[in-house]
Amino acid sequence: MSIATTWPTATLGMETRYVDADAYCRLLTSRRSLERMDDHARGLRGVVDPVACVRYVVNERTLARCPRLTGADAREAR
Repeated sequence: MSIATTWPTATLGMETRYVDADAYCRLLTSRRSLERMDDHARGLRGVVDPVACVRYVVNERTLARCPRLTGADAREAR
């Protein structure tokens, strides 16, 4: 995944899909070729699938609940 600057979605002509934290984490850990596209001003984290021309976004406050990002899965396994 590469880091990209924030671009207006309308300019790119792609669909934006709002997803929950679990779906976003699954996207981050998938084998899909995704590019980062965050919108810090709006508090959104996002990834773009350039093949499907879809931007997936999630509210950054909800990511604290994602076990894959917080390491909760690893702590529970101990």
